[in-house]
Amino acid sequence: MANVFGYGTKSDIEKSLIELMPQLNQSVRTYGYYANKLLKFIVDIESNSVNTRTNLRLKNINQSRFLRYLPFKVFGLGNGKLPFHTFSTLALSTCPFKGACADYCYTLNGWRNPAAFYRQAFNTYIIRFHPHLIAESFKLLPSNSTLRLYVDGDFDSLKTLQFWMDLLKGRPDVKAYGYSKSLAYFDQLGQNYEWPKNYQLNISSGGASTPGLIEKIKLLPVCRGEFLSLDAGKAGAGYKENSKPYRLAVRKAAKTQGINRLFVCPGNCGSCLPNGGHACGMPEFKNVTIAIGIH
Repeated sequence: MANVFGYGTKSDIEKSLIELMPQLNQSVRTYGYYANKLLKFIVDIESNSVNTRTNLRLKNINQSRFLRYLPFKVFGLGNGKLPFHTFSTLALSTCPFKGACADYCYTLNGWRNPAAFYRQAFNTYIIRFHPHLIAESFKLLPSNSTLRLYVDGDFDSLKTLQFWMDLLKGRPDVKAYGYSKSLAYFDQLGQNYEWPKNYQLNISSGGASTPGLIEKIKLLPVCRGEFLSLDAGKAGAGYKENSKPYRLAVRKAAKTQGINRLFVCPGNCGSCLPNGGHACGMPEFKNVTIAIGIH
């Protein structure tokens, strides 16, 4: 199903959902319940019927007043570990440059929650076919928000990357950051593009990019540096404790790769630095490698 949302046409996606429905329990908060919500939205917004009330509202010039009719929120608000606004799409199917990371992708565990899966599926659909709905939702983020762009998924095309970068330039009060393996798209957008000053790119490990491309992307003004997932043994998998053995294990693993300028990620984005700062989103950590143990 995830691949259909990532690569299929509108009709492919609608057909897949219709075929899936008889197989699912549609009780509240089940996979069938959320699949049905998404299917109704797709049929509605793609309908040419002038009698479709929601369809007309979504295409109205004042779309922001009618976002309550969307089946899922475009932007989430995190938790104690991630106390920021978030945006996600379906992992793997929107990750064109995935590599070894596909073998330990943490998102797949999250799909046991049907609401999480279909919220990501909804965002995958609208970023491909109705990005204006994302733009309208983005306008409604509170002033001075922090946004983690792509908790799950990645920039699936050059068009999507430029869409987000242009959007961020229109809201300089929003401080955004994220992790990406879509370095080829950053390279294509290039040195001559006017990058937003309010986005920090963390080059995510486990992708298919060459070392030469990684070094080239580090020169972009939008790039903060690398974020690495390191095999640091059993102690390195214990990031939730943020213990001394964990930090030492990650530092040892980094040193074997010749990394000396290092910040060890404690796993809690909202409190990794004093006063609520977070290293991955701070230009002050430019070219500092941030690493976490594979867990």
